Amino acid sequence: KSVFYGIFGYSFKKKLYKDLVDVLFSIPLYRSLYCVGSGLDVLKRVKRMPVRPCVKTFFFQLHCGVLPVKTWLEEKGLFVPWSTNCLLCKKAETVEHVFIECWDAVFHWHILQRTFKKDLPVNPHGIRYLTVKNEDEIPYDMIMLLSLHSMWKTRMSLRHADVNIHTVRENFIENIVYVREVYRALAEPPDWLPLLDQLASFKRF
Repeated sequence: KSVFYGIFGYSFKKKLYKDLVDVLFSIPLYRSLYCVGSGLDVLKRVKRMPVRPCVKTFFFQLHCGVLPVKTWLEEKGLFVPWSTNCLLCKKAETVEHVFIECWDAVFHWHILQRTFKKDLPVNPHGIRYLTVKNEDEIPYDMIMLLSLHSMWKTRMSLRHADVNIHTVRENFIENIVYVREVYRALAEPPDWLPLLDQLASFKRF
């Protein structure tokens, strides 16, 4: 053993360990497209966010590529009534369509970015890794997550033909109000709390 370490040294052992981990625990398929991009700590960030547990569950499904959009359900061999098209746009209901291309998504992101006066990474990478920069300690990634969840909640209400269907705006305000009350209960509320008051009166579109 001492001869082995004398020949190869600690650096070799460390590299061998790293290579072994890479072989046994390879990058998951859902991360293979963005394994060198930014935001790889997104699951840790979302875990620390003061949002409802259902929001975290939703994002885990979105991040891992198992969100039950119609095209995903069909790929898994599950029955999808009528068609795999979006009920609003009559186009294939993919993850990108739901959160980027659909009318609800386009209007919501437009109003939100105008409210912030800030560009958000509304693209396939951005919605899965929340790659927006949190300037002045404002959690833009959390607000982006709440937006994504609001869109999905409205879509599920439409799919299940709920009696009282809330719009994306109404679901977003509900999420914002919940988070705002959590921050208000802190001994020292953050300086950016008034921003949540502004979002709680989110404009109609």
